[in-house]
Amino acid sequence: MLRCEAQWSAQTTEEFDARTARYAAAGIQCRWFLGPRNHERRVPGAYKISGSLDSLTMVLPGPLFEPGRYTPFAEAADVLMTGGIRAYAEVRVESWKVGYKKTICWGSDCGRWFSRWYIRSADVVSRCGVAAVIDGRLDIVYPWHPFAPARIEQHLQGHIRRLTTPADWPTPCRYDLRLSDPVGRKYVMAICPHCGRPQGDSYEFGGPRRWELYPLTVALDAEARRDFQIHVDELRLQHRCTDVGDGQCQPPSSAETKWTFPMP
Repeated sequence: MLRCEAQWSAQTTEEFDARTARYAAAGIQCRWFLGPRNHERRVPGAYKISGSLDSLTMVLPGPLFEPGRYTPFAEAADVLMTGGIRAYAEVRVESWKVGYKKTICWGSDCGRWFSRWYIRSADVVSRCGVAAVIDGRLDIVYPWHPFAPARIEQHLQGHIRRLTTPADWPTPCRYDLRLSDPVGRKYVMAICPHCGRPQGDSYEFGGPRRWELYPLTVALDAEARRDFQIHVDELRLQHRCTDVGDGQCQPPSSAETKWTFPMP
């Protein structure tokens, strides 16, 4: 059961929480509409209303990544009640932006050029037709810091080699977890793609600030999209969702899902 309740008089956040909890205990979902005195309250899923009784307006979420805007209440309510507002963005990854730096293998019997590289971000298009750039929260699971034990680049390096050519950049290095005697532990090292010698930590080599100014754009195919993970929280974006021919954005299949995959 859904209950829609407008709260015009001032009410504390704690009171909103308590009343919402009571409704939930009774099996009722409450959708709050907040008058001006409550606009600063943090009430999940609430909508701000303003104006007089005969000319009410409501702040309706805008299209993906656009700010909300005041909309005549009748129009906004129609959009809201017909499913035009979605809590998640569903995206298709079109390409990766890859930061890289050209370097030479230190081996005296090799000395060949190659590229150290890292995944900077992903170019995506939502199901409702909005293009955007997201970082995929890669640093949560694959942190970019000295002597990291795992990096997203390890997982995606096969795709990087498969989807790029020598005309794009010098051959990309491999990333492998190797034991370092001086450091006394294993960490992910750049490996020369020509002779296989460890080249040390790419972070220590200079970090993102000293890499190529313009990243390499790597267009993806279906196989690469399946392997690229985006954190659910990155896609928790309430927005006005329009069907542009592919339906509307859908939420993750489970509230417990830590990672979600881009739509095919």
